[in-house]
Amino acid sequence: MAELNVIESAHRTNIGRLIDEFGESYESEITKLYSAQREADESSARINDFIPIFTYRTVRGILRERY
Repeated sequence: MAELNVIESAHRTNIGRLIDEFGESYESEITKLYSAQREADESSARINDFIPIFTYRTVRGILRERY
């Protein structure tokens, strides 16, 4: 399993990428949405190493539908 600091860094990078793509005015919404999706993904996953990838893709898809 990947080290926690690597996984946390990936999550922070993903949030930053989403803010860059959708705008700083949505930062709070992006952070809340990402955190909720991450929690859901982690609660049902057996391997947490790939959670940042799945969470990013899911949240990006939701944001694209909204905006």
